[in-house]
Parts: sequence; structure tokens; C-alpha cells
Amino acid sequence: MARYKSCLADKHLVSTVGMTRDEWLSHRRKSIGGSDAAGIVGLSKWSSQYSVWADKTGRLPDKPDSEAMRQGRDLEDYVARRWMEETGHKVRRLNAMIYNPSYPHSHADVDRWVVGENAGLECKTTSAMDLRKFDGVEFPEQYYCQCVHYMAVTGAERWYLAVLVFGRGFYTFTLDRDDVEKEIACLMASEYAFWEQYVKTGRTPRNGWIGCHNRGSGDNLPGEQRRDGRAFRAGDAAGRIRAAEKEHRCPGGTHTGNREHHQGRYAGV
Repeated sequence: MARYKSCLADKHLVSTVGMTRDEWLSHRRKSIGGSDAAGIVGLSKWSSQYSVWADKTGRLPDKPDSEAMRQGRDLEDYVARRWMEETGHKVRRLNAMIYNPSYPHSHADVDRWVVGENAGLECKTTSAMDLRKFDGVEFPEQYYCQCVHYMAVTGAERWYLAVLVFGRGFYTFTLDRDDVEKEIACLMASEYAFWEQYVKTGRTPRNGWIGCHNRGSGDNLPGEQRRDGRAFRAGDAAGRIRAAEKEHRCPGGTHTGNREHHQGRYAGV
């Protein structure tokens, strides 16, 4: 427990106990969360720089609750219990949004905290059609950014991922901080640049369609320009994070940026 306290002692926690969905969404819009990270660096098929920007600037309506979202929430506890059985670790709920003063543009709303470790657990459920994305892989690309983001904001030394593939299997993965320090620095620099250059100014992101290859031609957001063929499908998620950080240092080719300026804001980078 001492290590747990030392990890979050300098963080600001906003309790979500008793918080309504509307209140939770309002807090979420004020900074970048783990589920936003992949869209910012072009590693998500569900979101893009444009959709994250539109959400944070109030240009998108609230996403309606779906059956898939409901099942994900309801099965989160089962996935956590299944992971405890598999690993022998114990976890607890934090019931709070975590804010790190070193990264004022970001927050973390984590599924579980691992008891006795400076570590967290992300719980996922997915379709049997996604089985090949988890069987035999080192770490699932679609959840890599989210877990790196959580390690950055919480200061955790390790992040665990548990994935239930409906009717087909249960998979566990681990990220160690020593292996992703560079990715943490690059992701936080990219998120900071995205927030400063686009969210705070209201300027439309230049890579509006990156990552949004799951939507049809009729699903464009208001004002969004589709860029066919630009969807990024990287086999190396860590490499994509590092590449995105370089892109944000030179947005649109009109601003050279300064890596030291971004990274200098962050303790330990």
C-alpha cells in the first residue's frame, strides 16, 4: 500500500462517486483521456484527430449509450475477477478521475488499481471476430496508446491489460514502464501539442481523417474533409507514437515547433 500511496500522492483525484453521466462527460471534455490518445496519433479506427477535437470543443453531441457499451461496463467486473484468478493479483476500484500536474492537458479514468503494486489494470471485452488481434501478439495495438497514457498520468510502473474475447478466449498483457519511457514522453508531447494547437485555439486539425477508416462516406462530421487512403494501419504502435510526436512539432509544415519546449514541461522527461 505504501507504493500505491507514493504513486498517487502528488496527483489530484476527482471522485466519480455519485457523478451523473452528464457530469462525467463534462469533466471528460476538459482534458484528454486514455481513449482519446490513439485517435490523436492515428492509431484508432474509432476516432481521429478531428473527432477528438470536435468532442473537446463541444462540436459533437453526446454519444448515445449502446448495447456494446452497456455490455462492456457490465462485464468489466467479470474481466477484473477473471484476471485476478489468472494472475493471483488483487485489484480495487479507484472511482476517481486522476490528474497529474505535470500533464495538465490530460486525465486518467482507470478501470482498476492493482493492490500492492504501482500498477493499473485495463479491462476489455470484444467480439470473437477480433480474435486474431490478440492471439499470439505481444501487446494489442488498439489498446497500446490508452495504456501508455494511463502510465504517464498515474506514474505507474506497470500496466496490465485483460481482454475477454466473447466465447473464444481470455488474454492478458503487460507493459513495463522501463520499456515505454520514450513512448510516454512522445505521447504526452503529442497530446500537449494537439491541445495547444487545436483545442485551445479552435483551429481544425490538419489530419482530420487519420484513423477513421471504419466510417462510411456519409458519416463525415460537419466540416470534415475525408482523405481516402490516409487511414494508418501500423504494425508498430510504438513507432507510430514517436512519428506522431515529430509531426506535431511541425503541424502543417508551417510551424517548426520545439521538442524541448514540450518535453521541458514534464518532470522526469
